[in-house]
Amino acid sequence: MAAGTPSGEPTVGSDTPRLRGKATPETLKTGCIAWVEKEGQPRRAEILSIKETKSGKQFYCNFDNFNKRLDEWVPVARIDFSQDVEWPNPEKEKLKESKSKKAPSAPKKAQVSKKAQKRPGKREQSVQSEATTPHPWTEFVELQGQRKSSSVGLDGDSQARASVEASATPAGADEMDVDDKEEDNKKEEGGFNREDEIEKLRTSGSMTQNPAEISRIRNISKVQFGRNDLFPWYFSPYPEAFGQEDVIFICEFCLSYYGDERAFTRHRKKCTLLHPPGNEIYRDDYVSFFEIDGRRQRTWCRNLCLLSKMFLDHKTLYYDVDPFLFYVMATRSDKGCHIVGYFSKEKESADGYNVACILTLPQYQRKGFGRLLIQFSYELSKIEGKLGSPEKPLSDLGLLSYRQYWSENILDVLLGYNERDDKVTIEGISTALAMTTQDVEHTLQAMKMQVYHKSDHKIVIPEKLIKQREKQKLKQKRVPLKACPNYAAYATYPHRPLSTGPLALPFQRPDPRCRTFHSDEIERVIKEVTSRMADPDLARLFENAFPSTTDTTVKFHTNGRDTAFVRMAGSRSSRDEGAWQGPHSFIITGDIIAEWLRDSTNQLRPYQALAKKDPAIFDLLLGAVNTQAEYVIESPYCNAFQPPPISDLPITSNGQDDVVHPVYEPSAVFECKYELDSLAHFLALANDFYEHSDSTAFLNDRWFLAVDTLLEVLEQQSQPTFDPETGRYRRNDYTFQRSTNTGTETLNLQGIGNPLNSGTGLVRSAFRPSDDATILGFFIPANAMMSVELGRTAKLLKAADHGPLAEKLMKWSEKLRTGVMEHGVVKHKKYGDVFAYEVDGYGSAIMMDDANYPSLLALPVMGFVDAKDPIYQNTRRMILDKLGNPYYLTGKDFKGIGGPHIGLRNAWPMSLLIQAQTSDSDDEIKECLNYVLKSARLGLVHESVDVNYLSQYTRSWFAWANGVFAVTILDLAKRKPHLIFKHGASPYEV
Repeated sequence: MAAGTPSGEPTVGSDTPRLRGKATPETLKTGCIAWVEKEGQPRRAEILSIKETKSGKQFYCNFDNFNKRLDEWVPVARIDFSQDVEWPNPEKEKLKESKSKKAPSAPKKAQVSKKAQKRPGKREQSVQSEATTPHPWTEFVELQGQRKSSSVGLDGDSQARASVEASATPAGADEMDVDDKEEDNKKEEGGFNREDEIEKLRTSGSMTQNPAEISRIRNISKVQFGRNDLFPWYFSPYPEAFGQEDVIFICEFCLSYYGDERAFTRHRKKCTLLHPPGNEIYRDDYVSFFEIDGRRQRTWCRNLCLLSKMFLDHKTLYYDVDPFLFYVMATRSDKGCHIVGYFSKEKESADGYNVACILTLPQYQRKGFGRLLIQFSYELSKIEGKLGSPEKPLSDLGLLSYRQYWSENILDVLLGYNERDDKVTIEGISTALAMTTQDVEHTLQAMKMQVYHKSDHKIVIPEKLIKQREKQKLKQKRVPLKACPNYAAYATYPHRPLSTGPLALPFQRPDPRCRTFHSDEIERVIKEVTSRMADPDLARLFENAFPSTTDTTVKFHTNGRDTAFVRMAGSRSSRDEGAWQGPHSFIITGDIIAEWLRDSTNQLRPYQALAKKDPAIFDLLLGAVNTQAEYVIESPYCNAFQPPPISDLPITSNGQDDVVHPVYEPSAVFECKYELDSLAHFLALANDFYEHSDSTAFLNDRWFLAVDTLLEVLEQQSQPTFDPETGRYRRNDYTFQRSTNTGTETLNLQGIGNPLNSGTGLVRSAFRPSDDATILGFFIPANAMMSVELGRTAKLLKAADHGPLAEKLMKWSEKLRTGVMEHGVVKHKKYGDVFAYEVDGYGSAIMMDDANYPSLLALPVMGFVDAKDPIYQNTRRMILDKLGNPYYLTGKDFKGIGGPHIGLRNAWPMSLLIQAQTSDSDDEIKECLNYVLKSARLGLVHESVDVNYLSQYTRSWFAWANGVFAVTILDLAKRKPHLIFKHGASPYEV
C-alpha cells in the first residue's frame, strides 16, 4: 500500500540536485536513485544496500511515496538501466550541509554527563517541542506530509517513546548536547561514511553515529512468535547474526530470541513462564493486563522493546528501561497468557504524559485492541487522579486513532450535559475523561464544535454528529473495556453461568455485541429445544453448539445492494461477467480466516430448515451459495478460499511451500488440495437450500458457469493414468507437491499419486475430507456423495425447466453409482460384501474409514444407501470394530473413529454423532451422546479427543463439529424424542 506524500513530492534522496548518468549493475552503489519495477510499474527508488547472493547481486530499495515497511531486496532484472541514475553527492558536501543546519552549541555549563545525554530530560524536550512543534490538531494537514518521530502505528495504535525511545526528527536530531556535537565533529573529521554505516547494520541500539540511516534497512525477514508468523516492517537491533537467518524464533512468554529452531525447541521445554512477569492488575472474560516494572524486569522489558521495534518506525532503541512501567495486555488460553499489545509510560512524567509507547501486535490489529489500550491508559489516569495525554508529537495514524477516541468520549459527555441541562466547561470535560484541557480544546476545534459568539466561547453540537453517534450506539459495534476476543482463545476458558447438571458445563456463546450474525428464529429454536430437554448439560451443549456458526464464523455477509466487484484494468474476461453480484456470505471454518467448501456447507446445515421462516437466514444461505459458486469458478481444484474481494477482509497465507497445477491466484485461494467432496458440497449447499426454501434464486449465470466448471473437472479426473489403447502415460491435469516430512500432506510420484485404471466410471480425488492425501485415488465416499448430489441437482433443474443440463447431470449420477457398486464393493473374509474406502480399479482396496463427512459410516446420511442395506450394515460393523478399521480407537475415556490427520491417539467426536444418526438402537445412541457430552467439558465439541485422556484434545472449538452435534440433536428430537426430551414430550421439528 503506497503511503503517499503531499502533492506526490519525492520521499527518497535529498532536495540537493544530483548528478545524473547511466549505470550498470557493477557501477550502481548505495545512495543512487534508480528506476525499479514494483507492482508492474517503474518506481523511483533509492539504493540503500547491496549484497551478493547465490542467485546474483541484489539491491535494497526504498521506493518513492511508499511506506518504508514496503522496502525490499530486488534483483538486477527489476532495475531499469536504460534510464539515467541519480548519483549520490560527494560525502564532504553532505557533511558541510549537515553542519550548516546544526543549531549553535549550548554553553559549557549546560553540558551534562554521558549517561544523562542518552535520556534527555523530559522538561528540556518539552520546551523544545513546544517552541518548534504546534499542537497536532492545529497542524494536522502539515503533519501528514512530514516524517516526524513516529508515535503511532497501524491499527491506530500510538507508538510514542517508551523503552523504545522515539528518535528525533532530522531537525531535532541536530539539536544535541555539546558533548555529542564534539563527538560528531570528531567522527566527521575521521570521515563518517554513509555506505559503511548502512552496510554494518550496527546492532548496538543507540550506539551509532546516525541511527536514522541504519534503521532504514529491515534486518529480520520472518519471526515465529507463538502460533503466528510475523513479518517485520522495520529494523530492530537484534544481534547482527540474526539478520542472516531466514526465521528467528521468539518465545511468546519470556520473549527470548533464537536463530536456531533446535535451540528454541530446547528452550521451550525448559521455559516455565506462562504470563508476563508482573502483577495482573485487571482481568475480565476477554483479556488481562499486567503491570511490569522496567527496573525489576530489565531483560524481559528489553526483549519486549526489541520485539516492538520491528513494528515501530523512527525509533532508536535505548536499553535504559528503568524509568518506565509497562502495561501488557494478554489473552488467556490453557497454554498461558498470550501478549496482544502493550503501552508504557514514565514513572514520573514532567509533562503529564500517560503513554510513552503503545503497540498492538500485527496479528491482533483491526480487532479493537488498540482502542482498548488507549482506554485503559486513561482509566489508569483516573485512578491516579491525574490528567493524561499521549506523548507528542503524534503521527498521522496516531492522531486519527486518538481523535476518534477523544471525539466519541467528549461527545458522550456533552450529550450527558445536554440531557441534564447543565453548564459545561472545558475543565469539567477534562476532569470527567482524565484528558488534558489542551486535548479537549483542540478536539472541539477539530470537530467544529467550539465557536465564539457574542463575546463568549460556546460549544455547539451539530445535529449531524448527534445522529452519527446514535447510529454507532445502535450498531453496538464496541464492547466497553471488552474488545471482542479471538473466539478460538475465548473458547479455551469456561464462562458463567454454568449448567445445573452434574458436568456444570459453561455458557460459551460470545457477548451478543460480538456475535457475527443474529437471527430471532435461531434464538427461538434454542429456547424451544432446551426447554424440552431432560439433561441440563446436554441442553447447555446444544445451546452453545447450535448457534456456533452464526455466533462466530460469519465473517462477511452482504445482501448485494451495497457491494460491487471491479476487476483491475486489463484482467477482465468473459468469466468475470456478473462476478460477486447479489448476496454473498463468507463462512470461515473457525480459527483460520478461510472458507472450506465442505466445512461451510456442513456448518450451515442446521439452519436450512429456517430459510422460509427468517429472511435473514434466507439471505445468509443464498449468499453462501453465491460465494461458493464464485470460488468454484475461480479455482475448481481448490478446497479453501480467501475472503471475497468485496469484503475488504485481509487475506492470509497457509505458510506452506506448495507446487500445484493448475496454478491458482494466492489472493483468492488459501489452499489448493483437490477434494472431490468439496465440489459435491457446493452442489449439496444449493440442493439443501432449494429443498427447504423452494427458491431458485441462485440459478443465475454464475451458478451455471460453476456447474459447467465442475463438470469439466469430473471429465478430467475420470481419465486413467495410462491410455487404455496405447498404454502410454498421460499426465493428470491436477498435481500437488508440498515440502513436508508428513507423507499424508502431499501426493507421491512427483505430485501425481498412484496409478488409476480405466473403465471404472469413478472420479479421482487427490485428497480426503480430512485434507489427507488419498492412497488410492478413487475415494468411494466422495464418489457416492457426488452421485447423490448430481441426482438431486438434476431433479432441481428439471423442475426449473433446464432439461438438457438436468439430463447430463443425471447421467453422471448414474455412472458414478454404477462405478461405486461395481468397483467400490469388495469381499471381506470376515464381514462379507462391504464398501471399500479407496480403490484403484486394478483390484487394490483400502479398508478403513475416517470420521470426516463424507465417510462410509455416513452413506445413509448422504442418501446413497438405506441404513438397513445389507452391504452397508456389513460395512458398519467393520468400521466400528478395531479389528476391521485400523483407525477405530478405544481407550479408558473415549472411543470412536480417528484418522491420519489427528494421529493414532485421537478420535473424532463427529464419528460418534454420525454413528448416532445412522443407528436405530436406543442404547447405542445414548452411549454415543454420553461419550460426546463427557468430552465437551468446555461446553463445546472438540475436533478430536485423546481416547485415554479427555483433557488432551485438538481445537477447543470446531464449528463444523458443533454443527454436526446440533443436527444430531434435531434428528433425535424428531426421530427419538424420548431419548433427549422430558417424559411425555412429543416429537419436535424445526
